[in-house]
Amino acid sequence: MQKFIPSVAVLIIKGKKVLLVESGEESNHETGIFGLPSGIVEKGESEDEAAVRELAEETGLITNLDDLVEFSGNFYIASIKRKDGSKKTFAWRVFLCKNYSGGLRTTKESIPKWVHIEKMDNFYLLPNIKNATISALKFLENET
Repeated sequence: MQKFIPSVAVLIIKGKKVLLVESGEESNHETGIFGLPSGIVEKGESEDEAAVRELAEETGLITNLDDLVEFSGNFYIASIKRKDGSKKTFAWRVFLCKNYSGGLRTTKESIPKWVHIEKMDNFYLLPNIKNATISALKFLENET
């Protein structure tokens, strides 16, 4: 039986841009690969609590549980190559963030960047980043 590592991500769309994080030297992902602010759900933590924590850790942005929204197509399973050469399988729930505060902050683990959605294909992306973004955009279109 395959074991999945529970993980979460936060998707923020601002105009025609999405917030991605580039993996830095101290990340477990390959250096230079782009993803959403994401991480593993820690013991005793709910998925949405983990999402709030990971957003702050990886970007410096602050949000709260009430500003996270689930949408259709927000759950994925993917095997991801790690920096140490291993492959791990993650069960990944993506939350759309409606409101946040603060400013972007770079760490040795992650470099946050606003990327034009139509230019996402020009970046070395982790699995399902584009799929999650497209699903969130559809959700937002149907909401208005």
